[in-house]
Amino acid sequence: MSKFYGVLEGSRGKVTRCGTRNSGLKTIAASFAGAIRVDIYEEDCGTEKFCVTMTPWLGRGDNASLITGILGDVSSVRIHTKEDQK
Repeated sequence: MSKFYGVLEGSRGKVTRCGTRNSGLKTIAASFAGAIRVDIYEEDCGTEKFCVTMTPWLGRGDNASLITGILGDVSSVRIHTKEDQK
């Protein structure tokens, strides 16, 4: 049974993907300048977390963690700064 659910919409319409407790769900949205990756997953303790990362695409763009946290808990959100990347 799916634990996570994703939707992608573009010029060819909408598609969906599902992820399980074991697989999580990983998405990438990209252009020729770089990409943004979003991962959602469940830790061993059952906590559902997310991570938003800037990542290179076709050799262009930076690699940096942007935001992490627990799904559904705004108080857990951590915004990463340039100083965190060093």
